[in-house]
Amino acid sequence: MDNSLANAVGFVFLASFFASTLAATPPPTVPTPSKPHETVFQASPLTEMAMGRLQLRFEETSLDDVRAAASVGTIAYRGDAGASIYWLCYTNLNSTPAERLWIVSDGEMGGNEHRVTDVIAQRLPSPHASEDCPSMPTSLAPLKLDNGIWLDTPPQTARKVLGAASSKTGNWESYDYIGKVPGDCAGAHFDLTSSIMLKIVKKQIDSLRVTRITSC
Repeated sequence: MDNSLANAVGFVFLASFFASTLAATPPPTVPTPSKPHETVFQASPLTEMAMGRLQLRFEETSLDDVRAAASVGTIAYRGDAGASIYWLCYTNLNSTPAERLWIVSDGEMGGNEHRVTDVIAQRLPSPHASEDCPSMPTSLAPLKLDNGIWLDTPPQTARKVLGAASSKTGNWESYDYIGKVPGDCAGAHFDLTSSIMLKIVKKQIDSLRVTRITSC
């Protein structure tokens, strides 16, 4: 192939790649709660969530595992190196109201396998899928965290399950866990942090974010 033609083909490919990446709908920004003087922590960390037939285990299940189970979806990314994130976006039309779901891998903590570290879900005012957030298959519904909580859970029920909130910021309530897990981190165990954040609007859970990170 002629060098100029090869360069042109390469340019078109890169332009198409970056255009599709820029067009992807990124996960919404979730506020960082301000910590109270006496923080209340959860007794145990979140471990997994059910997506219909798929059992998603945080820090073990990869984005490729989810995409294979869904048979649809494109992994998008944003940022560089340790500040990057990778994600899959789906629209759950199997629920009422419809939901938008982001399955996220931290660029650093998710490793080269892009293991899932975060899940973000929010209610949709109108049920519509898009090219970058396609319809999630019925085989991956319903969605539930391992403690039974999801967007359709009444807030008072969620609070009974979770106990006292660790912190609150506006409409957001955060329920956090900090602990240790076995491992060799300079002669000590690894740090494990997990959180469940709920956005309460008009006496409903409008959005939620789940995070689990093991670090040295």
